[in-house]
Amino acid sequence: MSEVAFLFSGGVDSTAGTLRLLETFDRVHLLTFDIGHGVVFVEGSRTSASRLLARFPGRVTHQIEPARADMDRLVRGRLLTLRRTYGSRFVWCLSCKAAMHAAQIRWCRARDIEDAADGSSRDTPYYVEQMPVSLEFFRAFYAKHGIRFHHPVHAFASREEEIRLIDQAGLARGRTLLGRNPGTQPFCIGGNFVYAGSTVFKVHPAFDPVRVRRFLEDHEPVLDAIVRD
Repeated sequence: MSEVAFLFSGGVDSTAGTLRLLETFDRVHLLTFDIGHGVVFVEGSRTSASRLLARFPGRVTHQIEPARADMDRLVRGRLLTLRRTYGSRFVWCLSCKAAMHAAQIRWCRARDIEDAADGSSRDTPYYVEQMPVSLEFFRAFYAKHGIRFHHPVHAFASREEEIRLIDQAGLARGRTLLGRNPGTQPFCIGGNFVYAGSTVFKVHPAFDPVRVRRFLEDHEPVLDAIVRD
């Protein structure tokens, strides 16, 4: 049986991504990581997940996994220092997603699952964790730990195409507010502060890829430790 783990928020991208993965894999394990640190409404991911479980019985699982300790390793007591060192507010969001990726690899290795995926989209390359430099690093990091890394949402030409696939599958999408789906996915207070201009005014940040790469490479030993523990 072919299996894949998938970083799952419960929004449109991760729901459409699940549907794409089901075209290739026999079973998709949806993983929602609770990192704490101002990420709230994590239980909301169960709403979208339950629809997928009901629509594809036996082929989809969903777990909410604790990951606050993983995030702590990257930022606890160091946030201001990180901000000064790398000169950008991206350190919060990138630490969060890097911790989730490392935790997903750990989860896969404990179950001998050799494929994993995330919901990064071509429509949002301005999110620091979805920048080409970040995805390149994460692909290499997964490969180093024996995991193939996939981007199923990249197969969509537009968000409208994602929505059409969800509707064709007969899955409810819930309400949409400023590009989010309240009640069906976690809400990050810090992340929404970082991207407030992007969300409200469509003025997107332009993070320095050299600094992003340096941050990831500098913290790779910490990420390796998260995978091992």
